[in-house]
Formats: sequence, structure tokens, C-alpha cells
Amino acid sequence: MSLALLVSAAVACLASFAACRVLIPLLRRFGVIDVPSARSSHLRPVVRGGGLAVGAGVTVGSAVGGTIGLLTGDITMFSAVVVIGLFVLITWCFSVLGFMDDLGSMSAGPRLVFQVLIAVLFAGALGWLHGHGLFAIAAVTLMVVSTVNAVNFMDGLNGLTASWTVVTGYWYAVVALAVDEPAAAVISTALAAAAAGFLPDNIGRARAFLGDVGSYGIGGSVAVLATYLMAQGTDFLLVGAPLLLLFFDVGLTLARRLYARENLFQAHRWHLYQKAQQAGLGHEQVAGVYSGLTLLSCLITAPLLAYPHPVMTSVVLPLLLVVVLIYANLPAMVRARAREASVAS
Repeated sequence: MSLALLVSAAVACLASFAACRVLIPLLRRFGVIDVPSARSSHLRPVVRGGGLAVGAGVTVGSAVGGTIGLLTGDITMFSAVVVIGLFVLITWCFSVLGFMDDLGSMSAGPRLVFQVLIAVLFAGALGWLHGHGLFAIAAVTLMVVSTVNAVNFMDGLNGLTASWTVVTGYWYAVVALAVDEPAAAVISTALAAAAAGFLPDNIGRARAFLGDVGSYGIGGSVAVLATYLMAQGTDFLLVGAPLLLLFFDVGLTLARRLYARENLFQAHRWHLYQKAQQAGLGHEQVAGVYSGLTLLSCLITAPLLAYPHPVMTSVVLPLLLVVVLIYANLPAMVRARAREASVAS
């Protein structure tokens, strides 16, 4: 299995990096550009749609890893064709929908309808595989749509979503191996490596943004992996660990905006990661803290892989709450540090 994972990672990373070399000039030539506004976190026009490169990396890496796993006997024909094939199909369905939005913003209504239709397609297939009823299909649909939109909302700073995807993908690969799901491990590894291949063009003086094609594709990929692993009986905390800060930030921001009676469909800068950047952290610093805390959340739940017992859960939950509190107070901590530095100078 190690051979399939290593080759999958190498191919996905190289394919994503190489695709950027081709796509970025093409997207710039055809005017797929993100022009900054008063609510943007960047100051100059940047190519959007770079997520197409991540999609290419995920697809090639998953296909190659699945083929090697099939040849070595680590992955069954069913898993290679159905599990990996369904993953790639759903990922590209969301990516295409996101790219349509990148080319000319779709209104919220039709966009949501298409998201639900794609999610129902996956939820129905997962329900068919596991014999789940309508309630489970509805729950999976809600999970997929929520994750896709949450990732899209959080994609606002250089390196933030791509670095989070690296952590999330590799964590799901570890979990998948622990629960004997080699196909899911190949997919997760390819996703993480493809995001890593995109990072050089998305940090520092970024040459490209993921765009909606990237955030939708990554959100769909993560949602498919999360729900698939849970359908296999994986502990909820193991699957939810990398999603903890994602949904906390989005949920808290939505609650604040509802309380302020803001238009939820209007662009804004209310997210905690945006406030941390406004307080003085650079894009990459915020991305590093966010991804680091996500990794910490995953490591906190790691003992559940060996000891899935309520006693361990009672230990893990308070520690996860501490991680959430640290992230919630990040903007305030940055401002306090800035004040101390100002007084000291």
C-alpha cells in the first residue's frame, strides 16, 4: 500500500504544479482575474481559477494510485472503479460549478440548486452502497452542501485553504488506513499532495487564487471523504477534527451577521481569519496558525484510533474546546501583542 500512496502523492503534486505553469497564463489571457474591492484581502489583480490545477492533480494522482493498488492487490476492482471513480466524478461536478461562477458570478439560488443536486447524486450512491434510507441521504446531502460552502467562505487569504487541505488530506489518509479503507487513503493522499503542488503559486506574492473552482472542488472532495469514512463506521471526532475550526469560524460569523441584520449574500470581512489578518498578521501567518491548530485538533483525536472508548472521548473533547478558544481569541491576541510592541518601542 505504501507504494501506491507514495506514487499517488508524487504524481498528484507534480501534476498540480505543472498544470499551474499552463493554466495561469491561459486564465490571465482570457481575463479570469480577481480584481480587488474594498472588501478584499488582496491589493492587486490576481488570476483566479487556479483550483483547476488542484483538480488535475487529484484526478491523475487518484487514478495512478488506484491502478497501482489494484495491481498490487491492495485495492479491489470495486474500490478502484466505484469508490475512486465516484470521488473524481463528484469532485469535478463541484469544480465545474465553481468554474462557471468564476467566469461570471451565478446568482445564489441556481448555485444552491446545483450544489444540492450534485450532493444528492453522491448521497444516493452512498446510500445505495450501504443500504441507507432517505434520512441518511438527506443528512449526507446537508453535510456535503454545508462543507462546500464553508470551504468557499473560508477561502480568503493566500495559502489558507491550500495549506488546510494538505493537513486535512493527509489526516484522512491516516484515518483511512487505520480503518482499512485503502482506496480512501489513496484519494486523501492525492488531494493533500495536489494542494501542496498548488501552494508555491498561492503564497507570498500569489500568482493565482483557487477561485470557486478550487474551493468548491476541495470542499466537495473533503465532504465526500468525510461522509464516506463515517459511513464505514469511523469515529465522528476523527473525521470531524480537521473540520472543527472551519465550521466554528463559519458558524460564528453567520451568527454575528444575523444578529447585526446584515445581508448574508453580501461580501464581508467578518471571519476570524480575516480579523486576525486585519489585526496585523500576514496572509501566510494566518494560514500557518489556522493549519497548525487544525493539525493539533487532529493529533488530539489520534488516541481514538487505538482506543475508541467513551473515556478517551471525555478526555479529547475538552482539549478540542481549548483549540477552539485559542482560535476564537486569535485576533484579540494579535492586537494585544501589537499594543505591547508599540509600548515597548
